[in-house]
Amino acid sequence: MKREELPAIRIESQNLSGSVEHYYHFFFGLLVPLVNWYCKNGRNYAKVYVRSCADLDIVLLELDYKNVVILDRQKHLELAAQDHYEYHCLQHIKLRGYDKPDAYLKNAFISARNEILSRLEIVPDTVRNKIMSSNTEGRKTIIIDRKTPAKFFQSEYCEIQGGGNIRRSIPNIKQVEGALFEYHPSMVFMEGLSLKRQATIFHTADIIIAQHGAALSNLLFCRPGVTIVEIIPRNLIQDGIFSNYFRLLSRIIKAKHFIVLQHGSHSPVNISSLLNTLILNRSSFKTEILYLLYRNKRSISLFLSQLKLLIKNFCSNPYLSMKKPQHDLFE
Repeated sequence: MKREELPAIRIESQNLSGSVEHYYHFFFGLLVPLVNWYCKNGRNYAKVYVRSCADLDIVLLELDYKNVVILDRQKHLELAAQDHYEYHCLQHIKLRGYDKPDAYLKNAFISARNEILSRLEIVPDTVRNKIMSSNTEGRKTIIIDRKTPAKFFQSEYCEIQGGGNIRRSIPNIKQVEGALFEYHPSMVFMEGLSLKRQATIFHTADIIIAQHGAALSNLLFCRPGVTIVEIIPRNLIQDGIFSNYFRLLSRIIKAKHFIVLQHGSHSPVNISSLLNTLILNRSSFKTEILYLLYRNKRSISLFLSQLKLLIKNFCSNPYLSMKKPQHDLFE
């Protein structure tokens, strides 16, 4: 059948909460289900009509699906009552989102991840997994900060206003960066970055430190074994569900997920708690010993004194004395 003879289709995203104009709900409520659907069915249609997600439209355009057309929100809504559009028979389909932890589907996530990485021409880094450096200098550590939200997210045109550092922030994040100097961290902002740049940052990182927020949706691009330190305000932990958003996503990608609590949405982070979370990671204990050897290879006495302190701290931590590894360390 010639392309001009193919039908068109209007896709309605059924995200489970929030608005697809915000990154987390866009990513799991629209992008992931759309990518999986398109891989199986997209080429059977002359046009695939989806609604505009405002500032996030550019992310969808980056995947370069030639027959996907982004319509203004109101125009897309009006098409719901039509069976023809622009000389094509118009079909309709609703795609259920995954933007709640109890709706996560491992197979759907992995297949979408692989397709997106392929479309963005990001080669999966399996070699880095096998040749992980045994010292902190060899690990790529990322600290994610938050910007003031773009004007659109503070306007009346946005479905749900807010976001960025208006919603949550870490006032002592520069001190956090300084305290982690041995990990040679890079401070990054996700706002305004292309999907390819965001995916590359997460895919090549070994340690990711970030406050609870939409940027962590990009965990889907991480390699297995990555360490995730999620900083969550106490009031969100009390809600229960908020601690599961990225904990469960980390399980799917086989990452090590840790939580450090923050007293409020704009409170300083306890730097000692954060450092202990990194240093006392059970799976990194051997790595820390190797690093001490490397750093003190000319002084056995200095190595032994630092090793004694490391073991003392490791053994005195109540979370690491359990038989089952504890992957949620709190202040």
